[in-house]
Amino acid sequence: MRTLLGLRGQPRMGPDRRLRPMEAHRLKAMSMGVLVDAETAMIWRGPIVMSAITQMLAEVEWGALDVLVVDMPPGTGDAQIAIARACGSRGR
Repeated sequence: MRTLLGLRGQPRMGPDRRLRPMEAHRLKAMSMGVLVDAETAMIWRGPIVMSAITQMLAEVEWGALDVLVVDMPPGTGDAQIAIARACGSRGR
């Protein structure tokens, strides 16, 4: 995401202690890639993936969105189910 959109720097914290998404080309974006050092290896498994997805949905100050695009990690589908449940419970 950082390279694709040309994002620079780190996301900022809003007054309500939620992360503000980064913006480029009139798009709001958030990624683990902007939260950790580019050289840091990430190991994504079950609960860690679902926790990260939940944080990206609930702890980022997205504001009003027309569309939310989620780039999902490959896997068994647990992450996709978690996203569907989280979005369905919020009426999105």
